[in-house]
Amino acid sequence: MSSCPHVSPAVQDPVWTSALLNVNLLPALLQLLTHSKDVFLMVATVLHNIADLGSAYCQQLREKGILLCLIPALCDDDIQVARLSLELLNTLFTYCPDVAGDFFHNSGLQIIELHKDKPDHKQQVQAVWNKYQELITVTCGPPSMD
Repeated sequence: MSSCPHVSPAVQDPVWTSALLNVNLLPALLQLLTHSKDVFLMVATVLHNIADLGSAYCQQLREKGILLCLIPALCDDDIQVARLSLELLNTLFTYCPDVAGDFFHNSGLQIIELHKDKPDHKQQVQAVWNKYQELITVTCGPPSMD
């Protein structure tokens, strides 16, 4: 189900995840994203596993402001942090297309540009870019040739 390296079976259980969301732990998890690299990687993995559960979960992540917490991580020089952030972003795009508009309005494309020539991120950047283009084409139609 998840492409994350450390998958927690509990986080992939919709019942456990629903309980986590019902007691409103998501804001606390999002705040933890600003801590150390190791904490970021653990929390981002949990969030990625939640996002992998589908549209309703991604929408809740969106409503709680995951993008505003994730965009700074995309600027991180650490390969693992940036890669996991890109993978999570791609999952959010997949299940919650509205995230693409939010991403655009928060200068996300400029941040992605920073990574496009980095060999360690090429695959993830390309996946995010392709998904973004797909969503924009579906939402706005093909680009005009005018």
